[in-house]
Amino acid sequence: MFELKLLLLLFIKTELCRNFSKTMDISEEVEDEEKELEHSSLQEKLDRELQELDKRLEQKEEEDLHPENVYYSEMKDAGFFDADWE
Repeated sequence: MFELKLLLLLFIKTELCRNFSKTMDISEEVEDEEKELEHSSLQEKLDRELQELDKRLEQKEEEDLHPENVYYSEMKDAGFFDADWE
């Protein structure tokens, strides 16, 4: 009778360990997916910010090269648009 109880307890312990292991695996998978989602979201945000900065830089460059702009006049006076610069 004692051996039977001991075997039953051993079986229960083994099953609990298996279930715990499966639970941990699932938990790690969920955690990995959450990290991946967070990374993806952050990457998308950084991509949008970079696109916005690119647009602003292009606008600023266009403004700087506009003939009515002071910087354009200074650059022209300094010879930046001479054929020698090409």
